[in-house]
Amino acid sequence: MVNSSADGVVVSTDGGVQVASNAIPANAVVDIILCVDMPDDCKELSRRRVFAVNTASGLQNVANWSFSVVDHPDVPGLYAYKVKAQLIQTNTVVGAYVSGPPPPPPLTPPLVLPWLQGTLTAVVINK
Repeated sequence: MVNSSADGVVVSTDGGVQVASNAIPANAVVDIILCVDMPDDCKELSRRRVFAVNTASGLQNVANWSFSVVDHPDVPGLYAYKVKAQLIQTNTVVGAYVSGPPPPPPLTPPLVLPWLQGTLTAVVINK
């Protein structure tokens, strides 16, 4: 909850991207978008481009992101911050894993690899 005594909100995110194939050369370009929910849209606060590529030895490298932004909400109230991923380019048909791959059948709940696990943190800064 952001109230009138708040001067801003520090919003931070980190996580990992991995090509969803072990083919060589395989790569994926993913935009990570940090936004705040608005009534009709998700207002973009910041964006980072992440490039993941497999090595010549066939290892699926993890490309990490980590960034923060200070949001200055105009009106006190509840704000929902989100992290979205957008696949920009890949040379495979399978794309990329962002913050964890889907589980292999028949595992449930979803298996999330710890080295890809994404986080989102919001800290309200008072005046």
